[in-house]
Amino acid sequence: MRNIAITIAIPLYNGADFIAETIESVLNQSYGDFEIIISDDGSTDASLEIVRRYSDSRIHLDEHDHLGIAANWNRCLSLARGRYMKLLPQDDLLYPDCIKESVSCLDRCTSPSLFFSRRDILFDSKDSWSSYWARRHRVLDLPLQPLLPVEEGTTVIQRWASLGFAQNCIGEPVTVMFPVALAKSIQGFAEMLNQNLDYAFWIRMLARGQMCFSPQELCAYRFHSNNATYANRSVEGSLPEYLRLIEVLRQDQILSQDACVREVLDGKKKNRNGWLKRMVDRPAVGQVLGPVKKQFPDATALLAEWLFSDQSPTREGMSDRELYSSSNKQKREIVSKKI
Repeated sequence: MRNIAITIAIPLYNGADFIAETIESVLNQSYGDFEIIISDDGSTDASLEIVRRYSDSRIHLDEHDHLGIAANWNRCLSLARGRYMKLLPQDDLLYPDCIKESVSCLDRCTSPSLFFSRRDILFDSKDSWSSYWARRHRVLDLPLQPLLPVEEGTTVIQRWASLGFAQNCIGEPVTVMFPVALAKSIQGFAEMLNQNLDYAFWIRMLARGQMCFSPQELCAYRFHSNNATYANRSVEGSLPEYLRLIEVLRQDQILSQDACVREVLDGKKKNRNGWLKRMVDRPAVGQVLGPVKKQFPDATALLAEWLFSDQSPTREGMSDRELYSSSNKQKREIVSKKI
């Protein structure tokens, strides 16, 4: 069996609306040494019928029962035979030179861990939320700038940590390519995550090598009412997901506990963690925090205690954390005073 340079993996679930356009964008690449793995997660629409119309020998269809987003992404990784992999969501597009430019950039690195480029955003201009989101997230990497074409991943992580890891500064999966062997060595994507599944993986990969960057828009991300970003935009889901993200980074030893506290909370002094305060100040989250928020109004101090207590928020529901025993009172006061 010959070696394959690139795996383009398309995790598929009820993607009949856009899957043909996505596949065509891959087949029209100027770089041809790739395989396409389409991992269907139990679609019930016309997705499979559309995929089966293609006779290109590079396309491999993997059908299985429904696993969920994270598990299906990891299944794609487990099936990958290429040296590098691009995870291509079912509704996004690659521009003709996307794979060629991505491979060229990665091959210039001595120890590559992650490549990313900028992207276009496709959205419905008649939908007010889509229009707002597209304007706000037009260029995600600005907080990391200036970026050289090749940077040490740890340098990028340090800049990102100064923002409290409170936003995705790389981009969606369509913007990224990475070494398959390295991704498999860290067991792929953290399945406890939902909305932050992708950029937790970016950070973990960056900790293990060099980052490659292109300011070109090599692809297009489609933002619409049926994709995960749109569906998961509620603040009720964002706060616990953020806590799970930090827990994943702690477990992977990206930052030590002390460094996490310092980096996440330093943003408060520099007015760069206003996001965290707004999160816990909104009524929906206030209902979850209940009396604890009233007793400890310092939002970031409260988050710090949640993030770094012995009982992780990934193991207990937020509602279970409303009641704090008196034995923890002194520790809470110490945390608040140190900030």
